[in-house]
Amino acid sequence: IEKFEKEAAELGKGSLQ
Repeated sequence: IEKFEKEAAELGKGSLQ
């Protein structure tokens, strides 16, 4: 689940930019 959270955070950050 940790990996999923990290990936989701990265995806959200990239989407925000």
